[in-house]
Amino acid sequence: MTANYLQQQMNEIIAWEAQEPWMITTALNYALSPLAWAARIVVPDVAISGMMTGADWIAGLTARESWVLAEAGTSTLAEVKQLPLQQQDAMADSVHNWSIAQASAEGALTGTFGLPGIAADIPAIITIAFRTIRQVALCYGFPIDGDTEYEFAVSVLGLAGATSNKDKLASLAFLQAMKTMIGNSTIKQMGTKAASTKISQEAVFLSLKHVAKQLGYNLTKKKALQVIPAIGGVVGGTSNGAFIRSVGWAARRAYQRRLLEERGEQIVAGPQQP
Repeated sequence: MTANYLQQQMNEIIAWEAQEPWMITTALNYALSPLAWAARIVVPDVAISGMMTGADWIAGLTARESWVLAEAGTSTLAEVKQLPLQQQDAMADSVHNWSIAQASAEGALTGTFGLPGIAADIPAIITIAFRTIRQVALCYGFPIDGDTEYEFAVSVLGLAGATSNKDKLASLAFLQAMKTMIGNSTIKQMGTKAASTKISQEAVFLSLKHVAKQLGYNLTKKKALQVIPAIGGVVGGTSNGAFIRSVGWAARRAYQRRLLEERGEQIVAGPQQP
């Protein structure tokens, strides 16, 4: 890995973290509220948390560690973690592009059924989101089992779905705090270190609950126009593709930063390369 490439990625991590969510999203969400209300009846917020757990379970079963090992030419994830960042990024890029294509196709199909299709579409897109995060994690040599890895993945999902700068900053702060606890295997163990890390079991629970509520809110707003069958396929494919694009970038930047910090790198801005 060249020094130029490393600095370029550091610059891009910092720029992505500082980028405010697209402001038009807020206005669009407000305008589509009446239609989103119908979608939320079909898929209420209370159902999202259960969907997340089930979606991550499926994602864990379908994430392909064997593909990563074959692409990397290694036999273990520990070896993958030692690869040059540029090689890891290339694998993550392939995962990202494939996931966007899959999500777009799934959304276009279910979108043609209008409002009933949303009931099938939302669990499917949440599963694709978790699978994307988990597969990206593997590309950087991180495991996908254990409670804390699930909580880290949920935090990434919350970061991807932030619709305000305040929410994004809060998600980044929580994600950073999660990394200090990642060596523990359960929420209960996390609580034992709450005094030093300022994370408690209750804080973790509330954060996961917030992500579930935020995810349900955002997805139903994004899919509001999908209740109209005539345009549902286009809306479903477009909104799903955009959502997974955001999820993919959140995962890539989060795991890039986590990996580089584990390597002892200080993520600081440097001169832009020509």
